[in-house]
Amino acid sequence: FDTFEARVALAKQFRKYRPRLVIGLGARTPLASPDHWQARQIIEAGVFYSRLCKWDEHFDGLPVHVVPAFLYCYLAFRSLQPTDEPGAIVVDIGDVLEQKMEAIACYKTQFPPAKADHVRRFRAYAEQQGMAAGYQAGEVLASPGALGTRNLMGFLFPSEKQH
Repeated sequence: FDTFEARVALAKQFRKYRPRLVIGLGARTPLASPDHWQARQIIEAGVFYSRLCKWDEHFDGLPVHVVPAFLYCYLAFRSLQPTDEPGAIVVDIGDVLEQKMEAIACYKTQFPPAKADHVRRFRAYAEQQGMAAGYQAGEVLASPGALGTRNLMGFLFPSEKQH
């Protein structure tokens, strides 16, 4: 559950490992685990607490860390839309879709054979969102803040040489 202690514990991990990117759950998952919403709140607070320059007594002497990039991911299996969050993007995961499916299948306690339909939803969702963006499969991510670039063409077409 979202508690001060959980927020501080996660902030300590961010301070210790100093990630450049944190990806957290972006929304409730209706008719699924209410823990997902709790996780969102803990992650958002952990990112915030990691950069606090006050409350040193709670962070075991770990130095302040500002997480430069924070994105949400979504588990919207019962919705026709992935998110209404502004700043949503689809990342091409076509080359690693099978690897993602194998990783999900490792969670035997969450997805036993009786819940095989849940695993199929992961694949269908990734394929649907990927196809919407012109890929075999995609991962929907969104930024809680404005995304920016100084190089629009490089941002939109990173694999092409820019003249």
